[in-house]
Amino acid sequence: MGLVFCIASQMNVREIKRNILAFAIGMGINSGLAIWQETHPFWTEIYQVTGPAGLFMNRNYLAEAGLLTIVACLAIGHRWFALLALPAAVLP
Repeated sequence: MGLVFCIASQMNVREIKRNILAFAIGMGINSGLAIWQETHPFWTEIYQVTGPAGLFMNRNYLAEAGLLTIVACLAIGHRWFALLALPAAVLP
């Protein structure tokens, strides 16, 4: 996270918003995968320590990234993108 903040400090506001929205879309993909893992418990194509975890291997990491995405999207004023990460924050 420290590296992300160092890189973001060198960007202008438009680039930061674009990166946050791209991360929200990625969290939407992870949310869909976590929902799939929850509804199909015997599907083990992606290794996970505690499920459902999406691509994060651990559901705690998925929830943490989901909550940070929601806060970031709300901070920049994109409420609809925050909904993409809501299952990732609530499901674990």
